Amino acid sequence: MKKLLVLVVLAFAATTASFAQDMFTETNADANATTSAATIAPGMKYKQLKHIYNYKEFTPTLTDRYSPGWSGVASFVIPGLGQMICGEVGRGFAWLGGSVGCSIIAGVGSGLAMNGSSGGATISLLASLGLLAIDICAIVDGVRVAKVKNMYEQDLKKGYALDFDLYPSVNYVQTANGTQPTAGFTFAMKF
Repeated sequence: MKKLLVLVVLAFAATTASFAQDMFTETNADANATTSAATIAPGMKYKQLKHIYNYKEFTPTLTDRYSPGWSGVASFVIPGLGQMICGEVGRGFAWLGGSVGCSIIAGVGSGLAMNGSSGGATISLLASLGLLAIDICAIVDGVRVAKVKNMYEQDLKKGYALDFDLYPSVNYVQTANGTQPTAGFTFAMKF
């Protein structure tokens, strides 16, 4: 009888601790998810998502679709390529177009400087500085786009996933000798 009582107390304590932990986790998750889960839908673009998600709150998982590091490297090699890899093709072409435009202006300025124009060197220098600024901003933006898109996909997966839990439980069973407690497990499925 003592063993059964100890087993019941342990099962009750484990159930209470598990329930309290789940309530705490759900409360914190609900505070973050109420703004995002209620407003997200499949197929959203970064322009809409950047108002919902803060890239600073990104936590990587093993199932992330986009790599922020590789998006930054891709945008370093070709400005806008990281955004294109993340599915933001228009945004990527905008960064690429800015880079090409600054390159053309720098080339024209260099040509003017070679022909003896006094303003050609200034134009070339300013365009080169603009090109450098665009390249740095494209790298940073590529990383941010990848992080926000991953956060969005993580929330989409939560909305379309199954969650299984196994909790210890104590039930009372009516027998010929009266009511007796029985320890067991409760299987819970969320979908």
